[in-house]
Amino acid sequence: MAKVKIDKRKYYRESLRLYAKLSGNLTRTLDKLFKQQRILASKRYAQNEIITDSFYLELATKLHKVFTRNVKQVFDNSKEMTERMRQIKATDEEALELYGATIGENVTQVTQTTKKLVEASIVSSLNDGLGTEDTAKRLEKSSAFSRKRARVIARTETHQAMNYANNNIAKRMNLKKPIKEWASAVDERTRNWHRSMNGTKVGINDKFMVLTPTAGGGVSERFMDYTGDPNGGASNVIQCRCFTLYYDQDDDVIAGTARKPRKHRKPKVKPVVKPPAKINETSLANPIQASAIVVNKTKKELKADIKALSTEGTKTPEKYLRDQYRGSRNRGEAYYDDWNEEELTKVSILLKEANDLADLHKLPRLQGTMGVGRSRANAMMGDGILYFNKNVFGLNRRVSITSRMEKKIDFKLGKTKLEQEVVGKKFPVTTKASMKNSDNQMWSVREYYFKERKITSKTKITNDLRKDILFQGNRSTVYHEMGHHIHQQLRYSAGSTENIESLLGSYFAKASRKDKILLKETNTTKLFPSQYSTTNSKEWFAENFSLYHQKGLRKYCSEDFIEFYEKEVLTRT
Repeated sequence: MAKVKIDKRKYYRESLRLYAKLSGNLTRTLDKLFKQQRILASKRYAQNEIITDSFYLELATKLHKVFTRNVKQVFDNSKEMTERMRQIKATDEEALELYGATIGENVTQVTQTTKKLVEASIVSSLNDGLGTEDTAKRLEKSSAFSRKRARVIARTETHQAMNYANNNIAKRMNLKKPIKEWASAVDERTRNWHRSMNGTKVGINDKFMVLTPTAGGGVSERFMDYTGDPNGGASNVIQCRCFTLYYDQDDDVIAGTARKPRKHRKPKVKPVVKPPAKINETSLANPIQASAIVVNKTKKELKADIKALSTEGTKTPEKYLRDQYRGSRNRGEAYYDDWNEEELTKVSILLKEANDLADLHKLPRLQGTMGVGRSRANAMMGDGILYFNKNVFGLNRRVSITSRMEKKIDFKLGKTKLEQEVVGKKFPVTTKASMKNSDNQMWSVREYYFKERKITSKTKITNDLRKDILFQGNRSTVYHEMGHHIHQQLRYSAGSTENIESLLGSYFAKASRKDKILLKETNTTKLFPSQYSTTNSKEWFAENFSLYHQKGLRKYCSEDFIEFYEKEVLTRT
């Protein structure tokens, strides 16, 4: 092989220019493919509520064609560059065929990562309470199909193929004493350990030993045939801009770095802009108030949200125990009534919180919503179906705090002496049955909100406060019904077909006997935080459950309930 003049800086820059051109072409091709795939993924999820393996098989087939075409272009251009520099006829026979296995591995890796990102997007959407249509729309914005990802893949694939081609061609040039040298892009973006590799020389059949940082602060030795060699692992190949220079020991090599380091420029300080808060974001820990709710969707969109939130449980019917309340008749139904956009928005928020409560206890989500019909109940629950009273959940109602309600502010479990009024005379309450006559003293759970916020008859009820009070009352009702959902669906033991209601009944009977003695002797109760909680064990559980999970109201729960709930319920979830 004739002696030639090698300008290392020029060698590197030509390689970099070729790399930029070819990776740019591949970026545009992948971006176009990803646009097609994200539309297809969205469409299929909207139709089937699942992305099947056939989608990923189609993607892999398309990627294989794109990658193969790119590698062919890379090999042809690398061959031309070598011929131009050394004035010889280079050969890359069998190189493409040998590289076929690498193409297959890369296609598999990209496809598997795409699948993980798509599945993560779907799970995130479901956790956020989104319906099928909104989940499908979010898929179109998934990072799995982003231009940024297309660019990273294109750069990595092109870089790897170029360096493989150069290595393969160099080995076939019949150099007398072939040498390969690591050439780094010596600038602020270069990996520190790659910068230290710059100028490292080894024999053409030897490997570069790259000391690579590992998690935890350690260092591992990675042996690479060439820059971009997949044996170096992701930390050495993703978006790498290093190249391997090949020449003969007798060549006239002009020394110098492959690229002059850029002058360090002081970055411009950009003002820190806080990301905008999510609209109508709510959680059990930080529930939104009605005055903070923004109506940002149409009636059609809100009804679709309610439909999705109402029927999440239909996806896992096997988690439900056998019907007790003929719930199968209304499974998959959604209730909207004639509520306006504001009321629909608030109902959708409460449904999300209801499903969050189900998730907290690892129980199935709601599987339907309906109206209460002729019943005068505020709401009802049975077999995962939540029944609404349209009049209670409408928000166009007045709110007033009467002096009679204000007297209840002083009610405290175990301290307030209960009285009943009969024909204008007051008598001490000594039985549970008589508690229902203590209207002037005992709260309903819905009204503990007044006590917590110190709302009295003198408080000015603004429109925002009116909405907050009504909405919190609705929240209290929904949480109460989810309490019923818990004791109806929580299994007595793993694999059991029975719920915990018999256990609840036994505990309630024992606690009631203890409280009966206290009531008779002191006219106080430590068991019942509201009149309605005296009805039976299930209503006692639901009333206390509602207080327990409303922010700031847990302190008003019965201690007996907290003991039962934390010992017998939470340990089973």
